[in-house]
Amino acid sequence: MRLAGVEKVVDCGMATTPAMFMATITEGWEFTGSIMITASHLPPNRNGLKFFTKEGGTRKSDIAQIIEVANDSVEAGAFGGWAPYKA
Repeated sequence: MRLAGVEKVVDCGMATTPAMFMATITEGWEFTGSIMITASHLPPNRNGLKFFTKEGGTRKSDIAQIIEVANDSVEAGAFGGWAPYKA
């Protein structure tokens, strides 16, 4: 994330979904956003990442924009040559 220009990254360790959202609105924390790796009660093909801002969780249009920015960053070499696995 720092390679992509994120100024401050905080590892919250193991945290609940509500805690990750609260980190965006709680006085003294007020993160711009939070990202959570999740492997909850859902089937394995539904596990992944949860994204939060002070407005709440992400919607399909938000996720599409995140994917577009990530792809543009990879193509621009922002991750030091790293690229997602492609079968």
